[in-house]
Amino acid sequence: MNVKALHFDMKGWNPLPDYTLGFLPVLAGFGYNALLVEFEDRFPYDAFPAMRHPAGWSKEDFRSLNRRANERGITIIPLLQCAGHLDYFLKYPEYRAFRDEGSTYQWKFDTAETFGVWKTMADELLDVFPDGGYFHIGADEAALRDRAHFADYYRHVTRCVEYLRSRGRKVLLWDDVFRHHPLEETETLLRTVIPVVWQYRDVNEELAAPFVRSRIEFWGASAVQNCYNFRGLPKISGQFDNIDQWAEVNEKYHPGGHIGTIWGKVQCSYPVSPTGLPHSMVGIAYLAKTWKEGKIQDRSLFFRELAADFFGAPGAPLEKAAANLCYEPDKAAPFLTELRSKATRHGEIPELWEIFNEVDRIFAYADTCFGTNAGLLPGYRAGTIPPKITDNFLDGVRILRERVAGIAPRLDSVLSKYFHPSLIQEFKDQRFTALLEENDRWETILRRAETLWKEREQLPENPPKTEKAQCL
Repeated sequence: MNVKALHFDMKGWNPLPDYTLGFLPVLAGFGYNALLVEFEDRFPYDAFPAMRHPAGWSKEDFRSLNRRANERGITIIPLLQCAGHLDYFLKYPEYRAFRDEGSTYQWKFDTAETFGVWKTMADELLDVFPDGGYFHIGADEAALRDRAHFADYYRHVTRCVEYLRSRGRKVLLWDDVFRHHPLEETETLLRTVIPVVWQYRDVNEELAAPFVRSRIEFWGASAVQNCYNFRGLPKISGQFDNIDQWAEVNEKYHPGGHIGTIWGKVQCSYPVSPTGLPHSMVGIAYLAKTWKEGKIQDRSLFFRELAADFFGAPGAPLEKAAANLCYEPDKAAPFLTELRSKATRHGEIPELWEIFNEVDRIFAYADTCFGTNAGLLPGYRAGTIPPKITDNFLDGVRILRERVAGIAPRLDSVLSKYFHPSLIQEFKDQRFTALLEENDRWETILRRAETLWKEREQLPENPPKTEKAQCL
C-alpha cells in the first residue's frame, strides 16, 4: 500500500496550529505518510469572507502545516466538497442563490456559477498546497432525485475532475454515489480518478471487487473514531472491528491507499463531537498497527504495548479505561486517573479523556435522576409522592447544577491549551444548555409535587401517613 492517510476533519475539534504541527512527528512515527485535510469554513477563503469560523487558521498557518508535514514525509491532501456536505457554505444568506431547491446541504449542479465558486475555492487551496499530488473532491452522499439529476451531478463532478487533472493533480472521490449505477455507465469518469471505498461499520468486500476486476485503482477508508456521542467522549475503541475487517480486505485486494477517517461532526450544522487529534489516538495507533501486521490478533497486547511504548506507562490500565469510556464513565474514572498519573509521554491525551469523561459522568448522573423522575411523573402530578422522595430529587437538581457549574471552568482550563475558545464555548453550550433547562423543568415539577402533597394531606379523607418512604 503506497498511501497511508489520516483524515483531519477540521469542522470538528481542530486543534490550535502549533499543537497540530507538533503532532506531525507522532503521525510519521506510526507510519502515516499523508494527511487528508477537510477544511470547510476553517480555511480563510479570500473570495468568500462571510464563510469563516473563529477557530479557523490563517493561510500562513496552513503553509506551515504543508511545509512541516513535507519535512516529515507526510503529503497534505486537500479535500474540497464538490456536491453535498456544503452547509458550511450554503447556510450563509450571501450564498443562498447556489442552494439546490432551497437546501443548505448541496448546491445546484447544472450552473456555470456553481462550478465557478468551486473552482475559485480550489484555486486558493492549490495556491497554499502547491505540491501535494492528490486532491479529494468528496462527491459523496449527494441527494439525487432522479436520473436527470444524476446526469447533472455526473457532468459537474467530471468538470471538477478535468480541471484538477489539468492542474496536475490525481483526483480522489468517495465511491458511494457510484455504487448505485452500473460500472459501464460511470467507468469513463472512474478511470480518471481514484475512487475511495468507504465503509465504517461492517465491510462488504464486494464493493471493492468491481474496481479490482476492472483494474481501476482504488483506496479504502475505515473509521478510526466514530462521532456518535453528543455528550462526552465517543467510544475510543469502538471501531476496532471495522479496522480489522479492512485489514483483511487490504490483504486480499491490495488497494493503492487507505484513509483512516475521523469525523468531527456528521455535518457542519450538527453538534461538535470530541473526536480528532489528539484524543482519537487509540484508533490512530490501531489502524497503523494493522498496516504492519494485518488483522490484530491480540487486542490486550496492543493496549499493553501502546501504554508502555507511546505513553511511557507500562502496566497502566489503558485497556480498562478504553472499555469503559462512553459506556460506564464512573468505572472509567479511576483507570483514567491512574493512566494520567503514570504517563511520562503524551500526557495531554489522558488529560483530555479524563475531562471529557467527567462530562459523561454528569450526564450519567442526570440520566439516573431524570429517568427515575420520569417514572414518578404521574405520582408527582397526583400529589401522591411523599416529601422524602421529592426532597431527594430536589437535592439531585442542586447537585447537577453544581456539577455543571464546577466543570465549566475546568473545561476552559484544560481545553484552552489545545483548542480555540470558540470551540470550547460551542461544546459547553451544546452540552449544558438543554441539560440545565431540563433540570430546571424537573425542579418546577418537584416543587409543585411538594405543594400537591401538602394540599392532599390536609384533606379529611387523607390523614397524614406514618410509613417511611424509600428514597430511590
